[in-house]
Formats: sequence, structure tokens, C-alpha cells
Amino acid sequence: MIARAPRGSREFYWDVVFCPDDGGGMTYAEMSDQPGGLQKQLAMSQSTKAISAFASFLATQNCNGLFD
Repeated sequence: MIARAPRGSREFYWDVVFCPDDGGGMTYAEMSDQPGGLQKQLAMSQSTKAISAFASFLATQNCNGLFD
């Protein structure tokens, strides 16, 4: 969701206008303003989810000892 107006003190790219689905209506910038907000952002991050899914996929593959 996109906020109607920028919210939060962090002015990093689009953080002040993007409200993630599981962010409780807050923008990423507002989450950063709270204690533990960065960890919450990282947990919801699409990059974090993609890397986690890829790591799980690699764990199921026979990579001939490449990652042992």
C-alpha cells in the first residue's frame, strides 16, 4: 500500500511512502523510528524472503559437496 503522504523521519528512497501488508499501517520509515524497527523491516523484506527461499532450495539439491 502507498501512504497518502510521506510519514516517518527516515528519508531513504521510498521508505516514507510504502506501507507493507504486514506492517500494521505504518510506512517503512515509521517502523525504522521504533525500537527494533529495522529488524522488523528486514524480516518483511522481499530480499530477505527471496534469499531464505533460495537457501532452502539449495539445501535440497545435490551440489556435489559445493556447500559442505
